[in-house]
Amino acid sequence: MVDAAAKVCRTGQGAIVVACGGGSVIDCGKAVAAMAKNPGSVRAYLEGVGKESLTARPLPVVAIPTTAGTGSEATRNAVLSVPDLGIKRSLRHPDLVPEVAILDPQLTWSSPPQVTAASGMDALTQLIESCASTKRRPETTSLALQVLPAIRAALTACYHHPDSSEERAAMSASAFLSGVCLANSGLGLVHGIASGLGALKDLPHGLICAVLLPHVLRYNRAAAEPQLRESLAAFLNEPPAPLTVDRGIAAVEELKQTLGLPPDLRVLRLSRKEVREVAEKSMGSSMSGNPVPMTVEKVIDFLCPLAC
Repeated sequence: MVDAAAKVCRTGQGAIVVACGGGSVIDCGKAVAAMAKNPGSVRAYLEGVGKESLTARPLPVVAIPTTAGTGSEATRNAVLSVPDLGIKRSLRHPDLVPEVAILDPQLTWSSPPQVTAASGMDALTQLIESCASTKRRPETTSLALQVLPAIRAALTACYHHPDSSEERAAMSASAFLSGVCLANSGLGLVHGIASGLGALKDLPHGLICAVLLPHVLRYNRAAAEPQLRESLAAFLNEPPAPLTVDRGIAAVEELKQTLGLPPDLRVLRLSRKEVREVAEKSMGSSMSGNPVPMTVEKVIDFLCPLAC
C-alpha cells in the first residue's frame, strides 16, 4: 500500500501528505511521505528487513487522528506489516514527525466502543512504559504524570458515552503526549510482544497491550518499583504510598473489565512453536527498554501462561 501510494504521489508531484485516520493510516501516510522522495520499495528501508537508509527528507505530513491511542501523530517512525515474514517493523527518520498534528476530539466520536477501549489502553500503556523504560527521561516522565490522572475516568466515559466532549479531549491529549513520551523514552515488554503477536495473529494492537499491561507490570515490578509507584499513583490520582503498585495494577485490571477486554490471551491457544515464533519476532527496539533485560526464552516463559 505504501509503495502504490508513493508512486501516485511521485507521479502527481505531491508536495504534502495529509493522513486522517487511526494509527495505521497515519503510519502509512508518514511512510508515503518518505518514499515519495526516496527510490525503491519501502521494504528496503525497514529496520531488520532492508539495508537502505532514507537519504532524502520526507515530504511534510499533516496528521489528523480519528482515534486516541497510538500517538503516531507525534512520533518519528512508521510501523508497517511485512505479511510474508509475519512481522511488523519500523521505518524511521527524524523528519517523519508530522509538521502539524490536528487534534479534534470530535473526530473520535464515531469510533466503535471496542476501538475506543483498545486505543485508549494503548495510550495508557505507552505512558506507563515510557516512565519505567531504561531509556526514560525526566521531561517525558513529567509529561506522562500530567495526563495519567485523567485517563481512568475519561476512557470509561468515552467507552459508554461516545460524544463525551471533555473526556474525548482528555484522551486525545493523552494519546498525543503518549506518542511524545514513547518517541523520546522508549517502551518495553508490552510493546515488544505486541509487535510480534500482532503480526502473527492480526490482532488489534491496543487489545494486545490492554491484555498484557497488568501482567507486565507485575513482571517488571522488582526492577522498576519506584518508577511504577510514581506512574501508577498518577493513574490512581493519589499520592504514592506503600500499596500504590498493588492498587494500581488492580485498577488497570478493573478498567479492562469495565471496557469488556479479556484478562488474558488463552483464547488464542498458541502452540509452543507459535509462542517461540512470537518471542523471536518480539526482540525489536521496544523490547530494548524493558526494565528486566529480556531474551527469547524469558519471553516464552512469560507468554506461555497467558496465551497457551
